[in-house]
Amino acid sequence: MRYILGLSWLLVSVCLMGQNAKLYLKTAEQLMSNGSYQEAVEEYSRVLLQNPEQGEVVELRARANEQAGNYLEAADDYQLSARLQVNAAENYYHAGTLYFQLHYFDMAISMAQQASRQKNKYEEAYLLLSRASLERRDYETALTAASQALDLKNTAYANYLYGMAQYYLEEYALANESLEKAIIKDRNLLEAYLAQARVQLKTEKYRYALDNCAYVLLKEPNRMDALSLRSEAYDHLGDYGKAIADISKAIALDSTCNENFVLRGLYYQHNNQFLYAIDDFTHALSHDMLNPQTLEARAGTYEQMGLKKQAASDWSLLLSLADESNAHDYARMEQKIYELQRESEKPQIEISHPVLNGKQELLVSRDLQQVEIATHISDASKLRFLKMNSDTLVNDPKGVSWKDFTINMPAQGLEYLTVTATDVYDNTSTVSYMVEHIETKAPQLTLMDPYVGDDGIIHLNSDEHYLYLEGRVEDESLIRSIRIEESNASYAPADYNPRFTANLDVRNKNKLQIQATDVYGNHFQTEYRIVRSQQSERNDNPMGKTWVVLIENSEYMEFSNLSAPGTDMQLMQEALARYDIQKVIVKRNLTKREMERFFSIDLRDLIRVNQVNSLFIWFAGHGKNLNGTGYWIPADARIDNEFSYFNINALKASLYSYPSLKHILVVSDACETGPAFCEALRSPVESVSCQETNRAEKRSAQVLTSSGSGYAYDNSLFTQSFVNTLLNNDDDCVSIDAIAKRVQLTVGGNSAQKPEFGRISGIKDELGTFFFMTR
Repeated sequence: MRYILGLSWLLVSVCLMGQNAKLYLKTAEQLMSNGSYQEAVEEYSRVLLQNPEQGEVVELRARANEQAGNYLEAADDYQLSARLQVNAAENYYHAGTLYFQLHYFDMAISMAQQASRQKNKYEEAYLLLSRASLERRDYETALTAASQALDLKNTAYANYLYGMAQYYLEEYALANESLEKAIIKDRNLLEAYLAQARVQLKTEKYRYALDNCAYVLLKEPNRMDALSLRSEAYDHLGDYGKAIADISKAIALDSTCNENFVLRGLYYQHNNQFLYAIDDFTHALSHDMLNPQTLEARAGTYEQMGLKKQAASDWSLLLSLADESNAHDYARMEQKIYELQRESEKPQIEISHPVLNGKQELLVSRDLQQVEIATHISDASKLRFLKMNSDTLVNDPKGVSWKDFTINMPAQGLEYLTVTATDVYDNTSTVSYMVEHIETKAPQLTLMDPYVGDDGIIHLNSDEHYLYLEGRVEDESLIRSIRIEESNASYAPADYNPRFTANLDVRNKNKLQIQATDVYGNHFQTEYRIVRSQQSERNDNPMGKTWVVLIENSEYMEFSNLSAPGTDMQLMQEALARYDIQKVIVKRNLTKREMERFFSIDLRDLIRVNQVNSLFIWFAGHGKNLNGTGYWIPADARIDNEFSYFNINALKASLYSYPSLKHILVVSDACETGPAFCEALRSPVESVSCQETNRAEKRSAQVLTSSGSGYAYDNSLFTQSFVNTLLNNDDDCVSIDAIAKRVQLTVGGNSAQKPEFGRISGIKDELGTFFFMTR
């Protein structure tokens, strides 16, 4: 009973499926008639989901896919229906035609062959096979297929394909006959005219080629291939103007065809219009940089222009692309490059180590057992031969490209050095120097910032990731290098006893090594330990991370020396020790160049990497005001040379480039600088208390100067008053406004000093103020 019920249910299901398939097919037929081809595809697919082997339905879906523009799916369906033996020959052919349109030429060839096997005298299949084989450059198969088509029916198109196969097989006379037959049979087969024009270009029948192209262009004036072929004929006839006109029109029709740019470049080259030729070749190479034909054409044009360097560069690139197994071609390119790079300049020999003195003697330390000789050879060509004394360093007929050479020689008994260099073009130079053996004294190094005691320890806060270093190296000779760890310090190599500076990332470092080497190779090395404390700025400090820069210029080249700034600096550091300040940088007797570098580079970088919020700069020294411009006087300033002064505007420009700063305070204990700094002077000065620390939330750029005119005093009441206010403050903070008010009251009685307080002109200020917050 169960078996009977199961069989009944199966029969019912089959019937239902059959009814559904008929419904799907009927719906698909209606959709096809309405032009809804994609929907019809879906209905046919439903039918095939139930029974994939229905070849007739696959064929119907192929037609729907083709109408919907789904050409690849249509080709696959035509192929499947043919395998299912539904109109096999025709469906293989349809599949091949679509594959050909999609440029799947191998599949098109396979389908055409299948179609011809199904139907022996299938002319269309042989024509398709010939066309696809031409595209795959299988010219023998194309020729055979076209011949089979001609055996069935002597048509114009079959003759055309037969002629094209003969053309590619370089049987030009036979190709011309076949194409002539095609033209006779069909005067409208324009491809045959163009194919015959190609044959005529190969057989140097340029006038006939012109006629054929002209006929095609009469029918289709904007046909690019006809314009391109006719331009080639004009070029061969030497009519470059018409050749360029035709190919330019073709480029205007389609600017994506690289071959046309190359052709026009060649025509310009033939017409001696080299710049235009270079432009076209370069345009083509921008889309196909490694095209050998285009590269060689541009190289030839450069050579015609006399631009040997550019020509050699293109030939060098061609050489890198060439097949070394083709010895003749490879040797030709090498010889071309060799000749293009030929020059007659002798090599220039430079001894970079040891150094030469004014007598052109090599200076070698008496204590050295081995001396390193470093030589640089300057030459436009490769170096073939190099010899130092009796040592041959290079002897290579093909030459070497490197130009820097180092050799160690015994120092004891070395009396002279002779160097001979010869390039690959046999240009030769020889230099000879006497050797002077000199004394050896190591440089002496002093670290000025940060301060280091006798224990050799650098103390840092735990949150300091970057360290600014400043020091001096003293030596009888010039200094060749100052290295801090793996970096070079910044210094003036032309100065004796130079100062040096460096900004270092000291994260994960617990020691610091500094080495100084003089020009004679004498060196001094020292090592410092880094110890970190847990101190950091207060979290509730509204000023954020605060730094102070104290500059003391007291020793002058021409201006009078000052004794007070040194004492003032010590007092200022003691006063500031009470306040929440994370770093104090002390600079002494700065030259103009040192001041400019410090403010424009060193301090800027320190502020940036350490994310400083507030900056206080104190300057103690001479000042000047000339024609409304204020100056700080550097240690090396000349009295009668305004250019040797440090312009306040340069300082303001540097401060403007410190965007991370919220508060800037400049105090200038120097004469005559006030008017150059200030704008909107407060009179009288406001009294800002610690209850108004909300003022720290707004940006401030403030300045306090000791005097408006006169000479700097060696006993500064201004500094004493400023320091006393800091020392005697009993509150949690003190504002610069309160300090300025106290300074003005104290110093005001002295007519020679008139302190001025205001905003720094030219720097963003939101009427905030600078607070000194106690620890």
